[in-house]
Amino acid sequence: IKYRPGTTNTADGLRMARTKLYTPDGGARDAYPDVIILFTDGGSDDYLETIQEAKLARLDGITIITVAIGKWLNMEEIMEITSDPDGGNVITVNSTEVIESVTPLLKRASCNGEQYIDTYIEN
Repeated sequence: IKYRPGTTNTADGLRMARTKLYTPDGGARDAYPDVIILFTDGGSDDYLETIQEAKLARLDGITIITVAIGKWLNMEEIMEITSDPDGGNVITVNSTEVIESVTPLLKRASCNGEQYIDTYIEN
């Protein structure tokens, strides 16, 4: 995955997932868990709106797993966004070059409902 710098409207992404994707019209199915996998450095454009949207998603039963990317992370925001247990649904990588290595962890967490995936991967 190639990194493209720009703004980070995390709140809108979470809102879209909650209101458009994880609905019956969006394809949500009762037999499968609703999971958002968020790739971020924790530097959203609007911290408070992002935290509110994450809270609404969790209240709707959506689990948020975060892949934190970079060396200068806003871990406060990342922990506020991510589903509990704190840190248990966070995978930290220090660059976009190693994102593919987290695929097995994400499969286990999103498909099997496995928690406590707190992991750090360095390239």
